Amino acid sequence: MGKSWHRKKQKRDKHNPGGHGKDRQGGGKRGNEWIVARDPTTGKNIVPGSPVFEAYYQAQGIVASEVEWQTFMQTLAVPLPASFRVNLDCDFTDMLVSEIEGHVAKRVQVDGEEVAPIKRLEFFQGGHAYQMAIDRHTLRKDTSLGKFHELIKVHTDAGTITRQETVSMIPPVVLGVQPHHRVLDMCAAPGSKTSQMLETLSRGCSRTGQEPSGYIIANDSDTARAYMLVHQCRRINTVALCVTTHKAQLFPARGLGGAENTPEMEAEAANWKVPRVALGYFDRILCDVPCSGDGTVRKTFNIWRTWSPGQGLGLHPMQFMIAQRGAALLKIGGLMVYSTCTLNPIENEAVVLSLLKESEGALELLDPRPLLPGLKVRPGLDSWKVIESTTRLQGSGYLVPSRGEAECENDPVEETLRKAGLTVFPTYETVPEPYRRWIKPSCFPPQDPELSSRLNLHYCMRCLPHDQDTGGFFIALLKKTRPMPKPRTGKSSVGAEAEVLVEDDDEDGEKEGSRKMAPTTSGVGTAMPTLSEGSIASTGDSSIQVEGAVATTTEASTGETPAPLVAAPQVRMRQNPPRKAFVPKEFFVPLGDEGWATIQSFYGVSKDFPRDRLFLRKDGCKVVILLSKGLLDDVQLSTRCQLQLVNAGTRIFDRASAERSACTYRLSQDGMAYMLPHMSKRVVKVGPVELAAMTVHGYLDLELLPLEKRPAVEELEMGSFVATLEATCLAGVAERMEAGIASFALMCWRGFGTKMNVMCIAHDLFIFQCRLKAAGLITEDQLEAMRKEKRPPREQPKQGKVEAESEAAAVDLEGGDPEAVVKDEGMNIKPAMPVKDEDAMARDA
Repeated sequence: MGKSWHRKKQKRDKHNPGGHGKDRQGGGKRGNEWIVARDPTTGKNIVPGSPVFEAYYQAQGIVASEVEWQTFMQTLAVPLPASFRVNLDCDFTDMLVSEIEGHVAKRVQVDGEEVAPIKRLEFFQGGHAYQMAIDRHTLRKDTSLGKFHELIKVHTDAGTITRQETVSMIPPVVLGVQPHHRVLDMCAAPGSKTSQMLETLSRGCSRTGQEPSGYIIANDSDTARAYMLVHQCRRINTVALCVTTHKAQLFPARGLGGAENTPEMEAEAANWKVPRVALGYFDRILCDVPCSGDGTVRKTFNIWRTWSPGQGLGLHPMQFMIAQRGAALLKIGGLMVYSTCTLNPIENEAVVLSLLKESEGALELLDPRPLLPGLKVRPGLDSWKVIESTTRLQGSGYLVPSRGEAECENDPVEETLRKAGLTVFPTYETVPEPYRRWIKPSCFPPQDPELSSRLNLHYCMRCLPHDQDTGGFFIALLKKTRPMPKPRTGKSSVGAEAEVLVEDDDEDGEKEGSRKMAPTTSGVGTAMPTLSEGSIASTGDSSIQVEGAVATTTEASTGETPAPLVAAPQVRMRQNPPRKAFVPKEFFVPLGDEGWATIQSFYGVSKDFPRDRLFLRKDGCKVVILLSKGLLDDVQLSTRCQLQLVNAGTRIFDRASAERSACTYRLSQDGMAYMLPHMSKRVVKVGPVELAAMTVHGYLDLELLPLEKRPAVEELEMGSFVATLEATCLAGVAERMEAGIASFALMCWRGFGTKMNVMCIAHDLFIFQCRLKAAGLITEDQLEAMRKEKRPPREQPKQGKVEAESEAAAVDLEGGDPEAVVKDEGMNIKPAMPVKDEDAMARDA
């Protein structure tokens, strides 16, 4: 390293003598002097606080008193505490919780100060969730927390613990998903809420092989984030998950509900006298929409630099359209949660109010507080202000005078807004014409003060950061009581048109889900971001450019905010090319008879195995997928389905090399619970010590097996097989843990030589060791002795490369696992790809 680097290091050490608790991107003591981040354009530090932010939320009245406001701002200047939950699908929960609880009662020293111990979250019923008193940076760097951090890190990588923000756990708890529910997550990425609901839906299925009758469709508009969602949910190994990529406001209904023509549904449809599509398809819908994200400012520090009130105004139309589409897809009697990670009432109460008014009584708000014991929340607002930046208005040629200083002396809120450069629009009529494209009538509070009470807006919940040391969050729980009204035609009150889906029922079903242009009636148009300083606003469908504005002044006859200028700037509309029509494809191809015959004879699969639910992603694909019955029946995976699928079901077979295996397909550890109960061949029983040695070394020499067990392995043809625990060793295991038929089953490979090679990813081996310890079949001391013992020298393969390595190379990216740990003599375990937490995959604003 050169002298320049050392000089920079000395300069940093001079400003941070202790050298503890800081990093280059931000870090330090919890308090007002926290340096949160660096401005990427100027390189200067970003300090918590924004005059515009403070003036905006003081005017909205989300905090009552001045003393509480100071506490609110001080909390926002402190990094967000780390929080996590034990996955509901973990089968050694008692052992893991006991290890965590050992740290709960401890008070630790951080930077010479004593901090509070870990606390358990009471509202997380039926599971175990915890919140710490320190942030994730301190947890990672403080040496006194080394053991606890290592515990959290290892189990997070293994998928038994999920790092998730405290308030992010609330929507799945409120929805109350059950195994028979059909669930839609409209904006699912990064997947922490989806995985939480999936754990509830398919609890225990990955061990017992039982299938839930319900399923979850997780959707995200971005394909890359959808694949991130697949990775987040892969550890659950369920057949009841389908990942799609669509714009949430245009989520198609064609092809849904294929098996729902029950007598009860037909009678209900006849009673309502509406098309089938109007009755909905999903029992539970999570509508966690994209938002400005100012509730996450404690972990996303750059928001202090970029936040503006126009962000919420620009996102409001899209948020309404997503919620409206979710309500249309919801079943009669179903529940939908609308949530955001922002405190802005324009994105929260205004959207809920517009949704309730548009539903004409088909939706009603429910009070979710009884479902969340111990959680401190604030009721929804019944009135709010529509505010935009004065600088942006004036930069486009509009002079928007504010009230004079003398008039603002008796109104401190108005004075604060004036100094912050913000303008309040009392009514929609005072909004300049070009800006009505994103400032909609639905952004304004109801004119009738009693309307908010009649619609129960106070049932909405807002989590404020200083109440329980969390992030900011908003939740509204809605119930559908009858079909939604059909979209109206004709011009809206402001002439804005929005693209929505209009479903018609036809005898042939051809028109169902057809896309039309239907103008909305509430003045809610397409989503449009705020104008930048350069006076350019754009959306995904159109953009406007303001040119040649001439500034002239007008006098207002009253003391209210004067009307906009008469001389409006010229507005040039620029239309993007029309979106290409969606062409349905053949997404899944059933497994052929020849392939199934090979599998059935090689593994001795029983006739009651659901062979009709085995699919390939396409012809020639190397991965065989198993789908749940409910998912296959309701989501028609054929040319009639409009869903753009990313992934579905769970992997149960992978194609093997014909030269190295007697069967075309090898088993997969992911689908072991669904396949093992139906296998009568290639299942080898071993003891707990042998299984533990296989997880540590990745293989087992046949010479270490008892003499009576060796022939069972030696007689096997080349290919995959299952090593499972002896039945005599399972006595009493049920009293210690929730063990299933596949809890102690490893997928192995029989090749050349005298080795049993394990073919599992690293975190599966770690979980397997935890299960052996939780069942009392092995101890940590025994495992440690195995790790330290000298391993035998690696033998040379008899011909070519080891077949296991060949099989690993055969796994492709289409459903294959690039991180598969393929074991050979003396090979080390490859590190598993860690399950990313919510902080590492923040939602795009």
